[in-house]
Amino acid sequence: MESTPKHVHALVRLLKSPSDPPSPDGPFKIDIARQVWSDTSFCLANKAEILGEWLIGSLGRDGNRDSESNRQRPIADAKYWSLLQETIVSSSSVSSARPMKVWLLPLLFRINLAGIVTELLMLSHNRSVNNDVCTIYASARAALGILWPLAEKRVGMDALAECFAAVLGSCATWNLHIDYQDDLWWICSTVVNSYSEALADLGNKKKLFTHFLSVHLPLWIRALSHPRSNIPTSLHDALYAAGVDTFFSLDALKQPFDIFLDAFVRACTNHALTILPRLFSERLRAMNRYRTTLFPSVPVSGSSALAIREAVRADAMAAWGSCWKTLSHDTLSAEQGCDQSGERRVEAWSTVVGLLETIEKERLFVPNTILDSATIQNETGTNEAQQTLIDVRQQAIMVIERARLVDHDDTSTDECFSLAVDALDMLVRIDYNLVGGILGQLLPTITRFPPRLSVRTKNAVQSLLSDLLEYHTKTRTLHTYTLALLQSISSPSPPPQLQTTSLHDSVLSAHLSSLSQAFRVALTPNQSTTLGPAVLGELRRTWDIYTTEAGWTKRNSKKRKVTHDGDTPDTKHKEGRCSDESVTRYLSSGSAAIAFTYAARVGGTVLSNLPPHAYTTDSLAVWNDAGNLGWKIVWECLRRVRGDLKEADNIVASAALRFLYDIRARLLRTTSLAVPITLGDSDLLGKDQVYQLLGIVREDGTSRELVLELIRTLFSQVSRTYAHQDGLASTVIQTSVDILAHHFTPTSRWCGSSSTLSREGLGVALLYVFVDRWMDLLDALAPTGVLEHFISLLLSIQLEPLSGATDQFDDQQASHRDITPRDILLNALRSAQFWELHNIRGVFLSLVLNTTGPLSSYGSRLPAAESSPSAKPSVPSDLELDRAGKIYILLMHVPLGYFTRSSRTGFMKRAMGGDFGVCDVLRRIPTERLIGHLTMFRTFLQRMVHSVGPLDHTTSLAYVEHLFDPPPSLSFTSDTLTRVTVDLVLLHLTTLLRTKDSEASASAASMIAILANAKPFSHPSPQESLKHVLAESVVFRLIECLREDFLPSSLSEVVVSSLNNLYQSLLSAHVENVMSDAVYASSRSVNSRSYMLSFAQWLGLDGMYLQTNMTPMGLKLAGALMRSVPGHYLSIKGANTEMCSSVLDLLFQELRCMPAISRTAQLQTIAALYSVHDSELEGMHEQSYSRQLIPRRTLDAQVGTAARGLSLAEFSHLLVVLAEGIEDSGLHVHQSQRLIRLSMVLLHDAPQGTLKVVQNFVTRCLNAFTGKPCLYEGPSEMKIDCLELIMRHCSDRPAALRSVDLGSIWSLLCKILSGSSNHDSVTSSALFHHIVSIASSLVRLRRDLVIHTLPHLASVLHRLVAITRSIRPQLGGKQKKLVSSTFPSWISSTQPLGVAESRALSRLLTTLTIKTVPRTHVHTATASETQKAESLAKPFSKHVGYVLMAYIDALSDPLCSMSPDVRRELQPGLFSLCEMLGEHNRDALVASTLDTGGKAIMKVLWKEYEKQRYVGKG
Repeated sequence: MESTPKHVHALVRLLKSPSDPPSPDGPFKIDIARQVWSDTSFCLANKAEILGEWLIGSLGRDGNRDSESNRQRPIADAKYWSLLQETIVSSSSVSSARPMKVWLLPLLFRINLAGIVTELLMLSHNRSVNNDVCTIYASARAALGILWPLAEKRVGMDALAECFAAVLGSCATWNLHIDYQDDLWWICSTVVNSYSEALADLGNKKKLFTHFLSVHLPLWIRALSHPRSNIPTSLHDALYAAGVDTFFSLDALKQPFDIFLDAFVRACTNHALTILPRLFSERLRAMNRYRTTLFPSVPVSGSSALAIREAVRADAMAAWGSCWKTLSHDTLSAEQGCDQSGERRVEAWSTVVGLLETIEKERLFVPNTILDSATIQNETGTNEAQQTLIDVRQQAIMVIERARLVDHDDTSTDECFSLAVDALDMLVRIDYNLVGGILGQLLPTITRFPPRLSVRTKNAVQSLLSDLLEYHTKTRTLHTYTLALLQSISSPSPPPQLQTTSLHDSVLSAHLSSLSQAFRVALTPNQSTTLGPAVLGELRRTWDIYTTEAGWTKRNSKKRKVTHDGDTPDTKHKEGRCSDESVTRYLSSGSAAIAFTYAARVGGTVLSNLPPHAYTTDSLAVWNDAGNLGWKIVWECLRRVRGDLKEADNIVASAALRFLYDIRARLLRTTSLAVPITLGDSDLLGKDQVYQLLGIVREDGTSRELVLELIRTLFSQVSRTYAHQDGLASTVIQTSVDILAHHFTPTSRWCGSSSTLSREGLGVALLYVFVDRWMDLLDALAPTGVLEHFISLLLSIQLEPLSGATDQFDDQQASHRDITPRDILLNALRSAQFWELHNIRGVFLSLVLNTTGPLSSYGSRLPAAESSPSAKPSVPSDLELDRAGKIYILLMHVPLGYFTRSSRTGFMKRAMGGDFGVCDVLRRIPTERLIGHLTMFRTFLQRMVHSVGPLDHTTSLAYVEHLFDPPPSLSFTSDTLTRVTVDLVLLHLTTLLRTKDSEASASAASMIAILANAKPFSHPSPQESLKHVLAESVVFRLIECLREDFLPSSLSEVVVSSLNNLYQSLLSAHVENVMSDAVYASSRSVNSRSYMLSFAQWLGLDGMYLQTNMTPMGLKLAGALMRSVPGHYLSIKGANTEMCSSVLDLLFQELRCMPAISRTAQLQTIAALYSVHDSELEGMHEQSYSRQLIPRRTLDAQVGTAARGLSLAEFSHLLVVLAEGIEDSGLHVHQSQRLIRLSMVLLHDAPQGTLKVVQNFVTRCLNAFTGKPCLYEGPSEMKIDCLELIMRHCSDRPAALRSVDLGSIWSLLCKILSGSSNHDSVTSSALFHHIVSIASSLVRLRRDLVIHTLPHLASVLHRLVAITRSIRPQLGGKQKKLVSSTFPSWISSTQPLGVAESRALSRLLTTLTIKTVPRTHVHTATASETQKAESLAKPFSKHVGYVLMAYIDALSDPLCSMSPDVRRELQPGLFSLCEMLGEHNRDALVASTLDTGGKAIMKVLWKEYEKQRYVGKG
């Protein structure tokens, strides 16, 4: 047998040979087919058909073959797929011998294409073919793109189910790092979509449901449990939707839910249970969809719909009961043990929370539901559902109590704890009565969680407490909840350690904050009267418990007899037992102390946040009792010293002092009474008591928390009695500041909780208390030395940013909530109170002046300094420079108004001196630290000069000379230093230019001479010095300032002469470098040329002179930029964006300044460069694109400014160039889009006298928009730009509109509003608003033109009203496709138009009845006739019925709906249409057009219109 066929018969014999290869030593069949296909001399008209038929047949036979080596299988051979792709694509071309469907369809009917796809998908997890699988999938995707649409309708449901199973297998092993991911995704998505469409058309789905549960459900769960970050989101959602449609079809819902649940639980793997809540929600949605079919036995009555919904709800709760039984039996009841069981419990509790969330969201649980009208009693089912929810509650409480007993860290226990709290929270939201009955048991459980639990637990507990508080606030039972909370917190329980936990404090603090707000709005007068004594009684009970525990320990210690060695006789025999009892007694007293702490905290919050009517003279007894109880506890705890219990006494005393401070602060704010309310005589301390408290404060053994509370109490006492106790007040303040200095370090921080105070944290807490509350007291009573000590502590704080948020200080984890000395200092400096305190302000400024004093020695270099010529200034040390630099950082935060005139001048001179000093040091030793100080000195000077101006002319000149003599070691990587220096020079120079003084003019001329001598453009190399960079930047800014704020005639002759010299210096530097093209390798170099042209034009130089001395370079640079090749002019590709703006500016400057250039070429280059530049932004990512929006706006503003200076001929030619580009069909869509944006910029800034030009251009654009499908059928962004151009023209230039334009506008709007089979994934609301804005502008401003095109207006309004409807979510595939084809392409089927769009449309419809005056260019003779205020109501009344028909059709369409909000917003516009329609036309419309449903809708609409219509009766 010949191995190389010579004719078609030989080819067929070789391909149909039973063996492969046909001859033993010959090539394989696929190689023969490839050779024939590539041989152009083998002439055969239907060669593609023969080879394609053989290839598909080979793949089909291989798809049915079970066992064969992968090397011999055609499906695993890339050669087969590659050749099939080429033959199919060739056969589908127009030049093929026969149409593809003629020979391909019969072949596909015989071949099992689904089996081929199934085997193809299995290759994705076959390791042996991974080398060629990338080529296989790429070729298979191209071939299946032609074959699958032809064959999918003939593929059976069973075959599609197998294909779907293969897709699930591929998704279960999905890998992000495979090269063929996109091709595999396309194939999988195609199969899933075909499966979903076939499932929607399938009649009986019961068999498929049963088969899927038994065979494919485990694979489906595994695929969806795969990390979603790996599987593409669209494919993941399609798989989920296909599975849901299979599980919850009408036939499947008729089966018991337990069948599905049992199969689901058996198939669940790791993290698969979490899908159950979503499936539960999907089943409920499906039950609602088919409710009338599933529950046909409900009696027909007035409440049949309610009865059906009740049946759906009961079925859902029964399904919930089945889920709970399964979870509680299999997972939740498992004992703690291995890690796998812990993960399983976490997953089960997460599932329970998700199910409860669905029950709460859908309002499924209704206790004791009785439907009177339908006589349906569902008490049994409700009781069962309620019992399951109670079981959830009990199980959650057991989990929480079990977590409290676990000593070791266990992640699963932590998660179970949090989820159990979440479950209780959901029960509260479902029905409070499920949890309210055990509130006394619940609150102690959730308020005493172990400190090792995570922040996740804190959030869960906080949410539960918030929901409980919300319920009691709504029901006005806050007093009950408050007492229950107080009792739960004050009940002692032995903690593992005496120290309280910051996590518990944070939860309690947040909840007490919410509780205090609720008290002010939801507490009744009777409740507030009884709540105070009840709180005091509970606090007294907690104190009694503590004293009992402490007294019992004390009595036991008295009974012991101590031997010579210190041990009791009983201890010698029973040492271990007594040691255990001692520890138990210690923990009992500590637990009681902690319980009292929280009780006092809650009590203080309650009593200090009662409504205002609680703080009256009638309640004096309550506040006296509170004061007596609080001070009794304080003094008793402070007097007892019992060794082991000293720490517990400190805790209780601190809590009592905090309790008294909170109440006292609230009573002091009650100033409306004639007799102030106090805490009684016990709250007024005597002199001996104050000294006793001060002694306790000075003791080293006093706890830090107690020290803080004692100092706060003493300051509060001093603030009320210092008028007759000045000496005592000074002692208190002196002692407090000494303790602050002893414990304070500038780098410490405090978390805000007094129970976690460290040594350094105490210093931060005291500083915070002083600055936040007692600054006025310090200013009034503190001695000068104490104030200096306090202010020096403030000045020691560094304002540089601290280290990262992961730092830790004294075992306190840093966070954004921590209080730092830096924050305290900044708050003080930004506070008006701090600067209004005269003593503190004086001490502060005095210390600052003393610290910056060494800088005055360098001030002698300034001309204004007063010093003897022979005096040699002392040079400050590096340490003094550091201190001064830190002070100036602090001065940057001081408001300028609080500097006195003398201090302002002194600080400016010292800052200049610091500048000189740092530069001298940098010339010797360059350091980054000193560069930071230099930046701060100059920033301070910039701030002061900008606010109050420079010192004097001579000083300004000397300082500018210094700025242009920087140290060589200064690196110009510090952009901040360079920018601040440029601003300083420009501030000094412009101030001198504005001063009308000969000395100022001479100083300004000298500064300009300094700029000229620096020759800024003479060194273009990257190694140029900082001096030239500064000079160049100053020149740029100076030219901008001269162009915007000055005229040559407003300046003196000396200044103008120096500016001419500066220009000549710049021109000479440019001439020296013009021979080198490298000078234009950066945007800065191009900018220099543009600025020189602008400078020359400002000076009034002749254009021919400029063109003689400066060769035009704009066209050359623009050509290199548009070619986008890294070469002669573009050194960095990433700089193209900035380079384009510079070249555009240069092109406009040359166009304006050089009359002899080719203006036509210049204008064409401007348009082309703008389109090319802006199209580069289109390919950027969203984040990069957003960063380019500001430069693009700047570019548009630059183009607009230049456009206003163009002549009529230039502007006309530029618009012609743009119109030709927009009309060009070969231009890229994005480039056309950029040209449209450039057109908007030019039309907005058009020169005077260009009306005719603008009209002709707009007409050409409208014709292009209407005639080019790529524009009105292109992307939504393109349509938005087209409509925005029309919208701006109609609103900004309505008089320029002509009658010929309206036909194109209406035609374009109708095309954009027409239906489409393809839709965007996201609805473009901007398109709708643009269309409405265009129509509204035409109706309001050009009624004279619209009146001749009213049918077109009615057509547009009809389409606008029609697209406000939305597609019903329960539709099948065909129905959804049928309805969506009536919507335009820019509206997504899943995202309908909303309320804002209907409101805008309603305003447009209302505009039809408003009288307006047309905006036209009219002659005086005809002005009185045409300028009449009229509306379109009467002429448009003939077309109103067509618009109303769109609304009626939308409401009567069974496949669509219109939300109540949309209908409500449309009502004003619809009423305007009814007003125009009139009763006669209404009757004609009802009789001739509307059916029964339409008549009913029209009747309801007209009835609503009649209700609001004004009939003139008042």
